[in-house]
Amino acid sequence: MIKKVTTMMKKLMMTAGLLWLLFAVEAAAYTVEEARVRAWIQPNGDVTVNEVFHYSFTEYEEEVGRTLYREGHSGVDDFEAYAITGPNDEPGFIQSSDLALLDYEYGDETVFTEVEGEYETIKVFYSYTLEDAVRVYDEYTDAYLPFFSDGSHHDDDINELYIDVIFPSAVSPDDYTALFADNKGEITQQDEVGVRFYTPSSPMYTNSEVHVLFPSDVMTEAETVPAPMSKEELIAQQEAKYDEADERFDTQAAIGEGIKWFNILMIIAILTSVVLMFVMKNRASGHAENVMNYSPLTILFMQHEQPAQYESLLAALYTLKEKGALTSQISGDTIAFQKSGLSVSLTQSEQFLIDELFRHHHEVKLNPPLVSEFSSNGYKKWAKLARKEFNDQFKLKKRPLLVLRILMVLMFVLLAVTHSFEGDNWFIVFGFLAFPVLLFALTFKFTYNKWLWGIAIVFNIFIGIGLTSPGIDLVFLTYGICLIVLFFLIKPLSFNVKEKELMGSISSFRLMVASEESFSINKEALDPWMIRAIEMPVIGINLKTYIPADQQLEASPLSYFVAKGVHPYELMIDRA
Repeated sequence: MIKKVTTMMKKLMMTAGLLWLLFAVEAAAYTVEEARVRAWIQPNGDVTVNEVFHYSFTEYEEEVGRTLYREGHSGVDDFEAYAITGPNDEPGFIQSSDLALLDYEYGDETVFTEVEGEYETIKVFYSYTLEDAVRVYDEYTDAYLPFFSDGSHHDDDINELYIDVIFPSAVSPDDYTALFADNKGEITQQDEVGVRFYTPSSPMYTNSEVHVLFPSDVMTEAETVPAPMSKEELIAQQEAKYDEADERFDTQAAIGEGIKWFNILMIIAILTSVVLMFVMKNRASGHAENVMNYSPLTILFMQHEQPAQYESLLAALYTLKEKGALTSQISGDTIAFQKSGLSVSLTQSEQFLIDELFRHHHEVKLNPPLVSEFSSNGYKKWAKLARKEFNDQFKLKKRPLLVLRILMVLMFVLLAVTHSFEGDNWFIVFGFLAFPVLLFALTFKFTYNKWLWGIAIVFNIFIGIGLTSPGIDLVFLTYGICLIVLFFLIKPLSFNVKEKELMGSISSFRLMVASEESFSINKEALDPWMIRAIEMPVIGINLKTYIPADQQLEASPLSYFVAKGVHPYELMIDRA
């Protein structure tokens, strides 16, 4: 049942993620290699627009979209779309014989034109009129033309963008002011006929807006109205707006530069951590004698997730004996344990075990009644306490996971801040981040779930790539890849040196016993060595061969029974 629920969760996460991805990233199979716009301001306030777009297709695409801005005019009229078949593609100079009419349909704000392009470049010519698109005032005429802006859903990168604005009649350059809201753009030509604006690239969701203020006496067919502010005030307002945008762009570029160097340091740190991890793991390789530094119960738990009750009980009793809390002796055909009376520091599970075993007895013996009685008097509780103490001793180091969490939160913050610098509404920003943040929150419950971490990080990468400032997309891509690499290194980097050492020591101990090396064990170490040899059995090896023939075993009850051919576990198993 649990497996089915887990599978269902994975499917739900993948489905929700794909739906979110479709909403967040609108991918097109083409790029706009060049766009030329020529706008003729008419004496009545209308603007006639000719546009040429060079679409370069990377795979098959049935249609292309051109979003027309809504604000500042009364409507779009006389829209037509053509394929350019001749060599001339300069708006205003294209012959009708070099045009082939294309079918199109309106969406909400976007016109979709059928092109059916594949692995080629197609030039599309758009022609339309924006009615009442300029504001004609007594003092001046305000031609604000946001052909490419975030407000008009400028959702494609456009390279080599030219915008020409033509006056109704000649206007001296000294009498008009041209403004271009584009950080990389420039005004390349100004004369009596009009103004040319140029930018090498207009990334998606950025502004490439043109603004021209000129005398109203050339607007001979339009009625003038009082201006809401003077021309000087409007220019100051616009320049302040552009300065703020430039400052925002510079701040975002600085953030991008900072993230780039942070990425470099993070890559160096990851590589250094991996090298140190291998060095530490090699240094932590255990030796056979090191098993004596770990308690019998620890050695047992390291090898078995759920050892048998009699195995756990024997290991726990000998752990307490080695700590000095208990003594043992041979008692007939079994081994008896008594409290030593010494003041010994005990863990919670060890104290619980002593209290339970000696609650009604002054000594306990290794026999089936002991196992049966302890089973009914708290074995499960003791086993839970002992396992927790073991896990605390050998748990993964939390520092790498904490670092990953901090880096993930930092990425969320950087994404939110960078999007806000792009001018996005905070509600939209939180909408983009809601799903990956939710997945990240779930990792606090499902700590190492690769689906939660992987999808959350990949979403952040897509959000970062969707940013528009140059280089920001690449640094967020690098950042995200570093997080993915770091996630897969979390467990290896979080390894516990003591665990690595103990596992190596267990392997070395088994190899030593399997090699049947001859070595001597002194009287005091015989039982401690024997309990560990019992917990780390080697097939085909008889442990009695390691007991010196002339050794007096009264003080080593465990070895005494092994020498007699009786396995200690047999003392505790009911043979009835």
